[in-house]
Amino acid sequence: MKKTLMGFTRKQQKVFPLLSGSVVVVLITILGATGFFNRLDVHAWDTCTRVAGGWHHPDPRIVMVAVDQWSMDYFTANKVLWPWPRDMWARAIEVAEEAGAAGVLFDVLYDDPGIDRMNSHAQVSDSMFAERLSDDFPIVIASFLTPGVDSTKEIPDGLLPPDTSLSAYPFENHKLLLPYQPFRNTHLGLSNIITDDDGVLRATPLLFDFHSIKLPILPFQTAALVDASKLKSIKLDKDGKYWLRYYGHGGAGGVFPYISAANLITGRIPPDSLKGKILIIGGTAAGLLDFKPTPVGDVAHPYPGFEIHATLLSNILQGDGLLPVSPIIKFILTLLIGFIGLAAFRFFKGVLTQAIGIAAITVFMIGLLLLCYNSGSLLPLTSPLLACYLGVGTQLYTGWRLEGRQRARLHGLFSRYLDENVIESMLDKPDELQMIGVKRNATVLFTDMVGFTPMSEGLSPEEIVSVLNEYHRVVVDQILSNRGLLDKYVGDAVMAIFGAPLIDEEAQLHATKALLQIHEAVDKLTAERTAERLPTIGVCVGIHTDEVVVGNIGHPRRMDYTAIGSGVNTSSRLEGATRLLGSRNLVSETFCAGIPSDFHRRELGRVVLKGMHEPLRVYEMILDSDYGAWIDDWAEAWRLWHSGKRREAFDKWLKMKSPKREDKALTILLNRMEKIITSKGDDDDVLVFKSK
Repeated sequence: MKKTLMGFTRKQQKVFPLLSGSVVVVLITILGATGFFNRLDVHAWDTCTRVAGGWHHPDPRIVMVAVDQWSMDYFTANKVLWPWPRDMWARAIEVAEEAGAAGVLFDVLYDDPGIDRMNSHAQVSDSMFAERLSDDFPIVIASFLTPGVDSTKEIPDGLLPPDTSLSAYPFENHKLLLPYQPFRNTHLGLSNIITDDDGVLRATPLLFDFHSIKLPILPFQTAALVDASKLKSIKLDKDGKYWLRYYGHGGAGGVFPYISAANLITGRIPPDSLKGKILIIGGTAAGLLDFKPTPVGDVAHPYPGFEIHATLLSNILQGDGLLPVSPIIKFILTLLIGFIGLAAFRFFKGVLTQAIGIAAITVFMIGLLLLCYNSGSLLPLTSPLLACYLGVGTQLYTGWRLEGRQRARLHGLFSRYLDENVIESMLDKPDELQMIGVKRNATVLFTDMVGFTPMSEGLSPEEIVSVLNEYHRVVVDQILSNRGLLDKYVGDAVMAIFGAPLIDEEAQLHATKALLQIHEAVDKLTAERTAERLPTIGVCVGIHTDEVVVGNIGHPRRMDYTAIGSGVNTSSRLEGATRLLGSRNLVSETFCAGIPSDFHRRELGRVVLKGMHEPLRVYEMILDSDYGAWIDDWAEAWRLWHSGKRREAFDKWLKMKSPKREDKALTILLNRMEKIITSKGDDDDVLVFKSK
């Protein structure tokens, strides 16, 4: 298995961050399936209620009859104080029945007999109310389960629900408060509701288990009277609770139509407006304190308690109830969204694209949540998004830590050999970095200080080191600034590689710039040393492009990244041949093939380097400061030579000699070619070197 230079296999570099993110996704998924995030999810559902509650409308048959402040004030002005005599409620039932209403639900507990008044006898008033309750007209009045020891001997038939397979909510250590005995000859329902731990009513039981007897709440019992077939479609959660769908703000001016109780009792409601209606009677006057916390309630719109019964009744009759999805769906959804997030981060390139991908997942989840809420299903939002965010965050953190380790190792390996910008770019292309050998088409550069050996004989050790350090500084600066890899120092010689460890499509161009800049920098250094009357410094350079093997080579305790192969030897031989050809540098034909034509060069013929068998055409790169018309004449001379016009070519070279410009390479070339001007051999102009 191949390892990169940073010590990790390619597979590990890709898998480690993804694996760590996957572990987090799975953990969040398991926690979500156990209900760990339920408290956070209900707040998301509350938001859905406020946003999407108006997408559904309540049953138009339901009308709220409010014991509001206006009604209280109206009867108080007529010498009737609260609690009102029961015969007034008998009158309300009479008006509703005569108008053709579908039924009446009283969210009022009549557990005590009435009280005598100046103009009303309690027994007579209670009898009138009891008589109305005994009619066939659908009426449901409230009972209540309150903490205490129960002494109830018998459950009234009116409190028993129709046969149902729905589960009942266990409610232990409570006693049953029933209406006053004469009022039990009608249908009864519990007014109990169960709120969440934060006091907000989101879901409540429809049936309570009271000594193994199912007791219905008011809306359930009313729905059974109005349309019993709707009870079959009721769905409860695993705790036996029914989740309410709120339609909007409560109170007068809210989603349910309101009429004042005083207007109903006094018959000032048009009969046609009550036909087929289900009247729900309850209090909204400030003194009655019957308001409940709900997802849609706030200070400006307090939610009346009896409107909760209206909401429940409407939910049952229209099948509008909500239901949290099953744990298995929650598990699958969380896992799916988490892994989609990991995939988005893993396969999308660029921070902006990744951010857009994560944002798209978030928008998708919110849209899916609202869509499912509208259809009656409560999806989890917390666990899928947490799985996505934390999974991606963990993946990002692991990748960052891994990259940090890679960066540290990379700096340890290459900080002495490469420019910082090249090292940084390596992190963007980790697949190109390999620990073991790999074949790479690279350009190898060798430099050597001219005249170092005789110069060093007259210098102290300190001066020798100083000269070498100064020389290496100017040479290596040009190599590193042109994306070259400083391979090694061998005394006064320097070896550099272009095109490794990173693949560089412009390796030859970068090497050319480095070569020319080395000459310029060394010339400048020589001028400075001459001015200071110090020994001068020269440099020779050899460059060749070929396939080499690059990698970390050496003992496990001491390894260096380097290149080996015939291409390296060729570069070294070219540098050595500069002295024999009188040039400042020698570059191979294969190297020149990869550089633009606007870099000036001149051909110096074909040579067979030591240890080689095939001739190699070589060139010398020319500085801009040395460029002149003679370059074109030089190229023309070689064209004549190759076309067989050797005398004309020789004469053209000869004319280039000038006392104003010392050109050792031209002198050596003339000496070589003069001997073979009349020769007709194809390879007689090939110069064979027996030494480096």
